[in-house]
Amino acid sequence: MSTREDVERGVLVYTCNCGWLDTGHADSRSRRPHVGAASLWRQITTESGLASLRPGASGFKVTYTQDMRWRMLSAAETRHYFVRRGLNTAQKESVALAIFMAVSYAFEGMQGSFPFSLTRANDSSFSEEDLVSDLIGFYVAVRPGIRPLELCRAVSRRASLAVWDTYGSVGSHRNRSFLPVFHPCDECRGPSRFPPTFQQIVPAAKGDLVRDWIVHEAIGLPDDQADELTIPRRHF
Repeated sequence: MSTREDVERGVLVYTCNCGWLDTGHADSRSRRPHVGAASLWRQITTESGLASLRPGASGFKVTYTQDMRWRMLSAAETRHYFVRRGLNTAQKESVALAIFMAVSYAFEGMQGSFPFSLTRANDSSFSEEDLVSDLIGFYVAVRPGIRPLELCRAVSRRASLAVWDTYGSVGSHRNRSFLPVFHPCDECRGPSRFPPTFQQIVPAAKGDLVRDWIVHEAIGLPDDQADELTIPRRHF
């Protein structure tokens, strides 16, 4: 949940071409397992996940998580996917973005559900900078060398605070898309345009390249559609 203090500290910045940008979200790195776009991209490019057991399926398991901590509350959205082996770079980018967007959207929805809906953490659910900042962080992870603050045209701290004070907190506006919301700003000259750099990859549809990972409990007849077999805890 972003606050005015984040603007004062330079963590949350208003930009002419990307609206509000959370530089924490735009940093794709994390030490937590399976968290962050850098982890997602590494799993896909190295093809290091568990191999699928499904007959004829040449693919591996990718796990991606987004999480949060707010005071005594913590929560995470984790999903598992089958990704086909041997994809070219463009296909890998497309698959990675599809996974990233699906988990990001689910995570934002979770923050607006019970019990978070009863707390100030609800302000973070689809706040206007969230998905856009996430998307920019994804591109930074997949295509190193991108300089988001330059492309987005970040304004000064004084101008960012003026936007906050005039048009309200980012949590007071909902944005359910990966496109920015713009506000008038004295330091922004000319039309605001979301950089094409952050719109070049098209997310893959579920199908041959990527789909949900299927787990089957290894009791009774085997399931030849499953990617992974597990033994229920009750049988230990």
